[in-house]
Amino acid sequence: MNQRLLTFLRPALGLLAVLAAQWTLRLGAREAALVEWDCGGGRCGTNDFAGAAPVLGVLALVAGAYLLLPKSRRALAAPLVVIGTAVCVVIGLEEGIAEGNIERDGDSYFFMFGGLDSRNLEIAMAVLAVAAVAVWAFLAFRGAPRPSVPRTETAAESAPAMPEPDREDERTARVIAQLTRLRESGEIDGPTYDLAVAKLMR
Repeated sequence: MNQRLLTFLRPALGLLAVLAAQWTLRLGAREAALVEWDCGGGRCGTNDFAGAAPVLGVLALVAGAYLLLPKSRRALAAPLVVIGTAVCVVIGLEEGIAEGNIERDGDSYFFMFGGLDSRNLEIAMAVLAVAAVAVWAFLAFRGAPRPSVPRTETAAESAPAMPEPDREDERTARVIAQLTRLRESGEIDGPTYDLAVAKLMR
């Protein structure tokens, strides 16, 4: 697939997923009291979409966070999902109270938190959101790039480099010294010495 098209599709799909998530989460909280559950044999089920809305909303929010966040920042997805869920549930509860579906101090009927009244559920969501904000801040600052500190050169590093001794010159000087000793001892004559030194000095 074209890279440019993919670059456009990811944020677009991520935004759609987040919009769908907030709608379903608000619906699930707003109309939880209206859902009719059929329970039997230790299991409960419903044909009402609002009954499945909390689960679907969280899944859509996870998908949206995954699509919108860059790969290097995906660790932030979990706290952002918790924050988004908590905010949407509180908004949905307030909408349900305003519409008369839920009483402020009555049972919220919301998913696994159904045993809590709406006021305590809002408090629980606020506590979850605050905890998630703390986790998000910790992860965001831990993963932030640290400013680079300019490196100061030490005196040894800033000093001009000393040229290395020329090893070829040293070797030539040692050979000439040996030839000089041989000439002085009479093992080689003058012309041979001069020829050898001339060849070395080329």
